[in-house]
Amino acid sequence: MKRIYFTFLITLSLLLSNSLTAQDRTKEAKEYFKIFFNSSYDTYTLFAMHQPSLKDCKYMFKEDWGLWMFRSYNLSFCEMANEYASQDKPLDGNIFTDYKAVRVEKFNTTDVINEKCEICPGAISSITAYLKPNIECYNITFLESETDEYGRRFAFFVFIDNRWVLFPIN
Repeated sequence: MKRIYFTFLITLSLLLSNSLTAQDRTKEAKEYFKIFFNSSYDTYTLFAMHQPSLKDCKYMFKEDWGLWMFRSYNLSFCEMANEYASQDKPLDGNIFTDYKAVRVEKFNTTDVINEKCEICPGAISSITAYLKPNIECYNITFLESETDEYGRRFAFFVFIDNRWVLFPIN
């Protein structure tokens, strides 16, 4: 009897841990990304806080592509910083202070791989072959009001090791 009870507890704990790792974080993301509106954060810091590490890239991409993508994303973050520095608000300011709402759209890398993702940016097709399957991803769109149809979209974020990571692919 003890053995059956022990087996039941182990099975239950495995099922619970799997359901927690695959949970929908849409509501959590909607609240979290409001930090972008906080004027005490400058744009550069916001991007740096969400830049992928080598470990993040190895989690997201197949085989040896993690290292290659890590290098590519490092370059992307430098280019993004330069782009925003040349716009009307410098990097030491915050380009998000005019936004008041966040739209969160969830998708899965399996849908991307199977070409069934209707909300994914078109450029994601360039990395489809390198993505690992079954990873929850989120498009985050910053809006001036809740009713706005369009805003400033960043695709895509993934929640890895208790932090939001940006893999820019717009």
